[in-house]
Amino acid sequence: MLRLHLIRHAESENNAKPENERVEDPGITPLGEQQAIQLGRWLESMPIDCLITSPFRRALQTTSFVAQTSKAAIEIDPETYEEGGCYRGHGTNVSGAPGYNRAEILKWIPNAQVHESIQENGWWNGRIPETREQAIQRADRIVQNLTERFIGQDVTVVMIIHADIIRHMMTTMLADCVNTKRLGPLCNTGITRLDLVNDSWNLQWLNSIGHLSPGIVTDSNG
Repeated sequence: MLRLHLIRHAESENNAKPENERVEDPGITPLGEQQAIQLGRWLESMPIDCLITSPFRRALQTTSFVAQTSKAAIEIDPETYEEGGCYRGHGTNVSGAPGYNRAEILKWIPNAQVHESIQENGWWNGRIPETREQAIQRADRIVQNLTERFIGQDVTVVMIIHADIIRHMMTTMLADCVNTKRLGPLCNTGITRLDLVNDSWNLQWLNSIGHLSPGIVTDSNG
């Protein structure tokens, strides 16, 4: 059985700012560091077979704290980014940004397995922002790839990614029984677990924050 843990990154600098002050690739805040440290402590006792993370800096930083206590193989997957991709600007005035390149990613997680598509021009490479429909299609691909890769195996997989793509993935996984638009906000480092039993996804936990001290729980968008 595949035990899949979908974890939102720790609080980013953008989460703590108004939307019109946000930047294309923020790091995590000091409070976010505390969230990541406590997440790492909680995951320390879990035998993780594979840890997959987004190439955005906030996800890499969150994962870097987890990596201090986990021996899991870490994969940087360029498909697991936040809806829209890496871009500058707001509203209709936006332009593509490069995103971290291979060397910059490895500074955060030196032992990471970086996908071969990520080279010196950055993982986003200045592309135009992704549409909502494209993000939904990408989430479908991620779920399909996970299913094909791990079905029939007894493995634990952790993904440290982003709120919007987690919602889109859950829509694909649970469309026949759950309206994910009504589930409320996903907290920073909140943990959602789904098990792949035969070819069906079963929801075990939703947005669990039991690993966090009450005073550091956040749920801002982005």
